[in-house]
Amino acid sequence: MLAQEVKAARMQAMRDKNYAARSILTTLLGELEGAAKRDQSDITDDMVIKTCKKFIVGNLETMKLGGDVEKLEAENVILKGFIPKQLSANELRVIIEDMKLNNLGQIMKQLKAEHDGEYDGKMASQIAREFIELS
Repeated sequence: MLAQEVKAARMQAMRDKNYAARSILTTLLGELEGAAKRDQSDITDDMVIKTCKKFIVGNLETMKLGGDVEKLEAENVILKGFIPKQLSANELRVIIEDMKLNNLGQIMKQLKAEHDGEYDGKMASQIAREFIELS
């Protein structure tokens, strides 16, 4: 479970006196725990992935506005460590082709069920549309 990995990484950062890593991991855990409390649920891997992606996007925006680029890039490296490898366009094409479905909604639903968090939704949608048009 990714939440346990985040906690372990935070503990390691504390032992190593890596204050930058400890800070971002503490913030990440706080955000995850707050979301879980609001939703009255447990922290899921999907929540960890989405929150990491949200933080990365926020850091990129802050960098564009002149934030501390070195610090934010270091944070993004840490956060990317909790995001699974994303499927390439070719890998998505193979997966979608193997589904043998001709409905965008069904394709996206099956992709989410089997590969949630492992692909770019916009790219998957475009590839699925290509297959539907060819059918």
